[in-house]
Amino acid sequence: RQMRLRDLGGLIVIDFIDMEESKNRREVENRLRDALRHDRARVQFGTISKFGLMEMSRQRLKPSLSEGAHIRCPRCDGTGHVRDTEGFSLQILRMIQEESMKDNTAAVHCQVPVEVASFLLNEKRTEIA
Repeated sequence: RQMRLRDLGGLIVIDFIDMEESKNRREVENRLRDALRHDRARVQFGTISKFGLMEMSRQRLKPSLSEGAHIRCPRCDGTGHVRDTEGFSLQILRMIQEESMKDNTAAVHCQVPVEVASFLLNEKRTEIA
């Protein structure tokens, strides 16, 4: 269930500590096989080794968090990546909040791109007020 919720993908190794009896190993393998039947991702796994390790590979269904929060760099046309407007805006907002909490801070001034300023004013007005 956790693999589906977190959309884990790639090579996964599970350590079943102190699983010595082969009967218990087979039971765990069968239960895992049954649970993975409902998974939409392509999953392959082997048996539990004598060290109590099970290797499996799982297809990732969604793009990674990094891919979802970045856009192609408009300057170099995609050889680099930059944060998307929302991600950059939230980073700026956190920096503003940190600076405003410091002692002797009367005001915080920052220059940001127009898209970021628009996002902050339209979506995060209460946080910057």
